[in-house]
Amino acid sequence: MSTRPNFDDLSISLLFALCLVSVCARYYIRIAIQKQFALDDAFLALGTACLTAAMVLLYINMDDMYFIEAVTYASERFDRLPGPQDVNRYFSFRQCVTASLILTYDTFEPLP
Repeated sequence: MSTRPNFDDLSISLLFALCLVSVCARYYIRIAIQKQFALDDAFLALGTACLTAAMVLLYINMDDMYFIEAVTYASERFDRLPGPQDVNRYFSFRQCVTASLILTYDTFEPLP
């Protein structure tokens, strides 16, 4: 059985890096060239911080995500049933997902 690379993680990381580069370019233009920092830049900084925190939370708990997906969709391949430690792992991952979704929701700047 061959393992294929996970291109979803790679594409998410590349898009996130592109996002950070564009935010840094905007701050360079606004601060170094235009010599001003407005309220929308503060909202962008807050959104970038929330998105970075959400990404860090998801990458830290990615092993749990893959484990839960394997138990959910391929449970017949396991030689044991999920035990209490697996249930605790599931619930702690759900708490992490909820926190990262809240942080991701906070990244969207309200429209005027």
